[in-house]
Amino acid sequence: SMETILDNVGCGILVTDKSSDEILFTNHLVNLVFGEELEQGNLPQKLRAGKKISYNSKLKEFYEDKSKHWYDLHYTEFVWVDGREAVLCALYDVTDKRNYQKKIEQHAKKAATKTVTFNVSMHCKNCVKKINDNVAFEKGVKDLSVSLDSKTVTVTYDPARTDVAKLKAALEKLGYKVTVQES
Repeated sequence: SMETILDNVGCGILVTDKSSDEILFTNHLVNLVFGEELEQGNLPQKLRAGKKISYNSKLKEFYEDKSKHWYDLHYTEFVWVDGREAVLCALYDVTDKRNYQKKIEQHAKKAATKTVTFNVSMHCKNCVKKINDNVAFEKGVKDLSVSLDSKTVTVTYDPARTDVAKLKAALEKLGYKVTVQES
């Protein structure tokens, strides 16, 4: 039967009458997670309050406070078995995906690069080559720009792998007087 199929699709299913919001069907997962809201009769309204995450308003995300779970809600209009116009809301638990995404974002923040400019006592093209050939390969250096005209070295680096003191020391190790340029 259709109910058996909808109970075993791997996501929550809520079917409501399009015009009255009357609940026509809920599968086992919706009953399990949203039983209290079903008893109170406010589940369709609560889910509609979810945040739109697509341009066509048929996809929303919803956070369920009690279970601390995130759901993607997919809405589809169709004709129910009794001929009524209905709305099917498929609820996909995306909590693991959201948690993984959060970890990636935290890692990206840690891996964000920083830039520092040093005043360096260089005096010729050989100095530029020496700095490029050595500092560019220091751990954590992402980009290096050496200017003989302004006697500066600008380093973009990964702060998780190095810091200003280590970069300054790498330049000093090459025999230059080095100061951090104030911005």
